[in-house]
Amino acid sequence: MRKLAFIVFLAVLLAAFCPPASAEEKAAKKGTENLPWDKAAISLGSFISSTDSNIRLSAKGLGVGIDVEEALGLDTTSTVFRLGGTGAFPTT
Repeated sequence: MRKLAFIVFLAVLLAAFCPPASAEEKAAKKGTENLPWDKAAISLGSFISSTDSNIRLSAKGLGVGIDVEEALGLDTTSTVFRLGGTGAFPTT
């Protein structure tokens, strides 16, 4: 019961602070409608992933271990690059 009361208290506390933050953000953004970065943006990034998958099949102490990447001829690391952009069309 105490845990539920604590969760409800946290939810009410967070909800009480959300509207002022939202109003503050709107007031800060009011004077920035015509800035150049509001019309276009470019983003660049990369992601490096490493995997190591092993499967072990065993019964009563006897078993076989399989390295999935080696068995299927897969790379253990991969790199992905990302280039993105956004733009705003003029409104009349």
